[in-house]
Amino acid sequence: MNIKKIVLLVLTSSLSFHASAQQFDEKVAVTAMGDEMMRNMSNIELPGYPKPFFISYAISNASKVDIVASMGSIVTASEDISINNASVRVLVGDYKSTSEVVYGIPLMARSIPTNADADAIKRVFWNLTDISYKEVLNLYGKKMSFLKSNPRTGKLADLDDFEQLKTTPYFNPSPAKLEINIEEWKNNMRDLSDIFNNFKLIDNSTVSFSTYEYTAYHITSEGTLTKTPHSVVTISAEAVTTKDGGETISDDMKIMVSTLSELPSIDELKGRINKFAENLITFRSSESIKDRYNGPILFDNGVISAFFNSYLLGQGSGLIAARPREGSPLGETLGDRIGDKIIDDRITIKNYSKKSEYNGKKLIGSYEIDGDGVVPAEELMLIEKGEVKALLNSRIPAVGAINSTGSARWAIYSPYTMTTTAPGTIHYIADGTTKESSMKSQLLKLAKKKKMKYAYIVRSLSVSTPLIYRVDVKSGDETLVCDVQLGNVTLNNLKNDIIEISDEEVVFNTISPLKTLISIISPKSMIVNGINLTKKDKSQSRLIHLKSPMRR
Repeated sequence: MNIKKIVLLVLTSSLSFHASAQQFDEKVAVTAMGDEMMRNMSNIELPGYPKPFFISYAISNASKVDIVASMGSIVTASEDISINNASVRVLVGDYKSTSEVVYGIPLMARSIPTNADADAIKRVFWNLTDISYKEVLNLYGKKMSFLKSNPRTGKLADLDDFEQLKTTPYFNPSPAKLEINIEEWKNNMRDLSDIFNNFKLIDNSTVSFSTYEYTAYHITSEGTLTKTPHSVVTISAEAVTTKDGGETISDDMKIMVSTLSELPSIDELKGRINKFAENLITFRSSESIKDRYNGPILFDNGVISAFFNSYLLGQGSGLIAARPREGSPLGETLGDRIGDKIIDDRITIKNYSKKSEYNGKKLIGSYEIDGDGVVPAEELMLIEKGEVKALLNSRIPAVGAINSTGSARWAIYSPYTMTTTAPGTIHYIADGTTKESSMKSQLLKLAKKKKMKYAYIVRSLSVSTPLIYRVDVKSGDETLVCDVQLGNVTLNNLKNDIIEISDEEVVFNTISPLKTLISIISPKSMIVNGINLTKKDKSQSRLIHLKSPMRR
């Protein structure tokens, strides 16, 4: 579909455009983008230089509410009703060899005034396109000159720079706007934060309520026209205390959902925050670890998924494909290891795109279409019984992932309107499992076989207050310990040292390091052998912090 037909579609179709009270009219915005793109594809050219073969325009419209309370009082309450940003990506050359040196990143971006009309939006995109075009001509000349003297070799030599796609217009329907009663939530935050007044040993604390609604509109010269809405509601708490020796310890908790209706009740939130505060006080008086430990550890509450995520969901180093900057060495990636076993053969890993719920819990990572206009497979096998089968990718061909898997996700917390390659929902599926109720007894049985007096259970990996328990092998009694440095859990451990895997699963929602929404489904617990525990260096533990005025 050419750009003229896109504009005509915008003007005449029944797609669900709306103009909100935020003064952002999406039909005006998308029509202005289409008009300006059509003009630039026809007219932008410098004598003696190539015209663009591809232009991409995107606008994001966001609104947010933030309410922070401390010790029963509101600290801040803000509402930003319309945050608008624009980005432009211009390519010269062709799909085989583009002008990009750093692949997939828009060169130019800027904010758009809240009440910008069509002419103002066109001016923004004209200015960004003009600057981008001149810059990519410069980059294209340098890139072609570089490649002439330094032709690509090995697996990069056969890769195109850009995958040519066929897409159709796809507008996700706008979800119901979050109807937030600001005064009601101020009262809720006062009540929740007031709980910490019952814990006199806590120096300072905050409880926060935030909402974030983000919609990305994307149009390209190929015919892509997408609208992708997101919404996030977060309740979080942070608290700080000081041990008798002067060591500062802190902790935080977070609940993240898509809509207000998914939040726990206020009574349940009060219970969770009270438990959170109790745990911090308990940790304050916990015993210091004495001896170095190397042996089996039970990772509980889905903690083990943090290690899988670290190794397997990193950009370019795990199951997410990435193209190195032009001229940079490729290095080894999992794209070179398709068919190799890299983790325990009881583990299978799948990526879901459209799965919106699992075991009664909503999945924040669910999405219908990616930022490139590609509709992803509902389910993609990434690792099967420990062996790498596929990588997630956008439309930038990479080693082991030549084609898009529909994984160009909007980085909704980025300051720019942009996509990054990321999963939707990652499911760590286990075979040959053990009943969750017997995981602790299996740990103690293994430790006893190794003639150990103690074993350890890790229930949280908070940076300053990890919940690590020493378990007496004979009695099974647990003692919370502190000053613990957990040794590195390596990919080799995840391949060779997993002893038992729970038959129960946990589900949680979070923001990925790439600023995208992601959901994780993981076995509740695993026993991993050969992990080190040592006493932590406390030289950096006495941090300066201000106590609440009520604690002075």
